[in-house]
Amino acid sequence: MRVLLLSVSLSVLLFSSVQDAQEFYNNSKYKEAIQEAKSSTNDYGNPLLHLIWADSANALGLQDEAMSTYERVLMLEENNVKARQSLVKLYKDTSRDKLAIDMMTEFKDQFSQDELKGLETVSKSSLKSSLSVDMGYDSNINVNPGGDILDNYYGSIGNKDIISTTFIRFNGDISYTDSIIDSENWYFKARLNVYHQHNFDESYYNISLAKIELGTGYMNDSYNLYLPLSYN
Repeated sequence: MRVLLLSVSLSVLLFSSVQDAQEFYNNSKYKEAIQEAKSSTNDYGNPLLHLIWADSANALGLQDEAMSTYERVLMLEENNVKARQSLVKLYKDTSRDKLAIDMMTEFKDQFSQDELKGLETVSKSSLKSSLSVDMGYDSNINVNPGGDILDNYYGSIGNKDIISTTFIRFNGDISYTDSIIDSENWYFKARLNVYHQHNFDESYYNISLAKIELGTGYMNDSYNLYLPLSYN
């Protein structure tokens, strides 16, 4: 009888950390839930502990941590449907489309018909763009040392006047990546980058730069080899 009571006591202690983490998660205390899961090293073999950890990281928007933790759940419990469905969604949200397609194809019985209908239409292409606009003041746009340093070096008399100006700066970048037809790993990429700085007081020092880049690459889950050609 004493042995039975001891066994029950040990079982209660075994699940106490998992229950604490679950309680934190249920009360939307996601950081505390993750901390509890991380500190519960004796329960690292319990997939439920890692599932709580992953759900908490996902709720906080920590996508990389959530993905690695969901993957850990599946290592401990291969048929955990919730972990796999959450992982596929994260793969899609982070443009890891091939991983999402492969997982949905292998485990079709764990996804709804609506999800499977979009299986072949998961986009393998991506369009990214960015634009930044800055305004500022340059107190020495001609980068003049303000002394005889250059004159002594070149043996000549130069312009020692320091030129200052206010300016506005534009920097735009747009890139398009798509898979090469009938290939899962080969892709091509096109990119355009434009930079311009307009100086209101000294237009002589205006700067305009442009770069066009075309390239092809090969990518799998382990590495990404990209070979670009560019014109500036």
